[in-house]
Amino acid sequence: MKEIVTPKGILKYRMPNILEAYDIIDASGIYTEGCSLLKLKRNIIQAMEPVIDYSSIEGVSSYPELLMDLDNIMPLTEVSGEILDKVLEILKKKN
Repeated sequence: MKEIVTPKGILKYRMPNILEAYDIIDASGIYTEGCSLLKLKRNIIQAMEPVIDYSSIEGVSSYPELLMDLDNIMPLTEVSGEILDKVLEILKKKN
């Protein structure tokens, strides 16, 4: 697992497996006409719960709580960007 140190603990995550990657691609809305980069990242953050381990984050006991924690906005954005890059790489290879 990869790690990002946050003010409230360590956020751990992994890259999605192939099935999760396709689920994230689908959930991202990348094939939706007029879908902006912000909307893509938002949808990825919403869909990436299975690859996130928040058990070391102080005061967070669920993924929705993690999303509400302002100290974790940048780490989650960073993870979503990394996943987006990987998803785009998969799509590029697919074509």
